[in-house]
Amino acid sequence: MAASFPLLSLQIPQRPLEELLRIVQCQLAALDLGITRIVFVLHEASTDLLSTSCETGADGGPTGRDGRRARVLHDLERELDPSSDPSRWLLAQGWRASLTLWLFNHNLLLGFLFLDFTRAGAFDPRALAALEPHLELLLLRISNHFSDHFNDLASLDGSLAQLLEIAKLRDQETGTHMERVSRYSRLIALQLETQRPLPADFSENLHRFAAFHDLGKIGISDRILLKPEPLSREERLVMQDHVVIGMALVEKLISAMGLEDHPGIDLLRQVVAHHHESLDGSGYPAGLRG
Repeated sequence: MAASFPLLSLQIPQRPLEELLRIVQCQLAALDLGITRIVFVLHEASTDLLSTSCETGADGGPTGRDGRRARVLHDLERELDPSSDPSRWLLAQGWRASLTLWLFNHNLLLGFLFLDFTRAGAFDPRALAALEPHLELLLLRISNHFSDHFNDLASLDGSLAQLLEIAKLRDQETGTHMERVSRYSRLIALQLETQRPLPADFSENLHRFAAFHDLGKIGISDRILLKPEPLSREERLVMQDHVVIGMALVEKLISAMGLEDHPGIDLLRQVVAHHHESLDGSGYPAGLRG
């Protein structure tokens, strides 16, 4: 007999996905299948990389994928390559069976839902039939969440990208510099995620927003922005105003699109406002230290 599913929770769009996964895991515990973790892994289409978005149970770790829409591993000890790091990590957690579902939205791959089990052979026909309605509703909720999330960010990305194109037209080096910083920032963020607790989408949001750190340079005159010789002290002070100009531009966009409370939007603000701050307090405009 399948456990009852909390339909009401699916109707509350503000409910965090982590909380929804915990509710579903508690409901599925009544099926006694040995489910110890449910995790949704987001796919970043522009880089073809994966990042953990939300999960319940044990700490996240390496993940992999193949080309099918669903995958069942009945016995991880038999079916995984024991020489690979992801396989060793999975087995070390005590998981012995795994179910992977591919989540699409209009043929766009959003990500993967993983269910990990402590018992090999947990996926008999009866268990799969009991799981199916719960997982269908959960995937629908995740799809709706990320569709809204991506639509909001896509609109913001589009507006910021137009401003970035203006910056490139005026100064090609500024444009390519902004793109390089975006890529380097993502690599640094991925390393930081292994050393300290950061939001699951931190590296992806930093990669998205870092490209716009110098957005305010579109408000600096060509006489200073494109000057081939070293800038005078007065000209350097004018150049430093690009941070304040960028902050104002970003705030206007955030306000115009109603994104003040959007998850992760403060990271955009911080990237633009603090990208010239230094640990020793010698940076600008706020002189932050430490």
